[in-house]
Amino acid sequence: MNKTAKRIAALLLACALLPTLAACGKKNEGEPAAQSGDQNGALPADTAEESVVDFAEAGVSFTKPASWDAEDILLSGSGEKLEEGVTIAYVQLYAYSGEEIGELQTKYADDYDAYVEKLLERKYDLFTVFGIDGGRGEAELEEIAEGVAETDFTLTKLGEADGWTFFSMVEAAKPPVPPEEKAEVVKKALSDVPKALSGMRFYEPVPAPTAEVGSVVSFETTDINGETVTSAELFGGCKITMVNLWMSWCGPCVREMPELEKLNKSFADKDCQIVGILLDGDDADALAEGLDIVADTGVTYPVLKPFEGIDDMLPTQAYPTTYFVDSEGRVLGEPVIGADVEKYQTVLDSLLRQQG
Repeated sequence: MNKTAKRIAALLLACALLPTLAACGKKNEGEPAAQSGDQNGALPADTAEESVVDFAEAGVSFTKPASWDAEDILLSGSGEKLEEGVTIAYVQLYAYSGEEIGELQTKYADDYDAYVEKLLERKYDLFTVFGIDGGRGEAELEEIAEGVAETDFTLTKLGEADGWTFFSMVEAAKPPVPPEEKAEVVKKALSDVPKALSGMRFYEPVPAPTAEVGSVVSFETTDINGETVTSAELFGGCKITMVNLWMSWCGPCVREMPELEKLNKSFADKDCQIVGILLDGDDADALAEGLDIVADTGVTYPVLKPFEGIDDMLPTQAYPTTYFVDSEGRVLGEPVIGADVEKYQTVLDSLLRQQG
């Protein structure tokens, strides 16, 4: 699998497999994901009726068939900017129940690659849709799609909107044979793909909100142990601080924390540091859970409670979201969405080179 395909695969295995891989979308508070785009997150569960899913960053909206909500399967989906003038939206099905995913995690707790391989054995592409703006052509899109596809593929035009053209990509590879006990539910879900595509709606992609580069993050709050913390004191002692925003219920957030602890120690040699912010830390139960997580994962870097204005200063659409700031709290570059320890290191090294 090529590098681009691996990155896409990591995102596709996102928060629909709640305790697992890349990122968790915002939880729905009685609303479908249609308003936020639910980047890199679970498709909204709605067992009784079909529901609308809106991948705003990809400019794609569709009605999710009720068959995709069967209890013994899981969905993962996302819409995002792939590169300038190109977006991608995708949904995959995994023929595992939540309980089965938990069993896999336990069995392969010490072998992450083997765990992912087991997931991929029951992976089914429901759709992949590219959007390309009017300044670029279909020939360019074919080259980009080659970097995502694992096998031969075909592109089919689905529609146009606001100067953008949208294409579905179908790969030639045959899907795996599902386990006998899941054959009917997988067959039904796959048979409903044309219905989802035929009713798909398109519009100009909406960029996900992020903090403006150069904007200043300034606050006073407490850490999760109740000690007062100010941004000036926290950021002032280091060249660059990596600010990792997470939720107590977000599996990918928790999963990466032991690696973040190791990374923080290596950052110290570069006069840099990691700071965590437990975004649901104002809730007593979530705070208690967060304290347990910090203890269990061995984290020693500061973990803060949220502060007034955090949604404006450090916007999030999925968890974890990670920003980098300088010693004065100025935002440096774009955030990293999802758990990606290797990318954190790469971004930090790049920022340090830019600072000279």
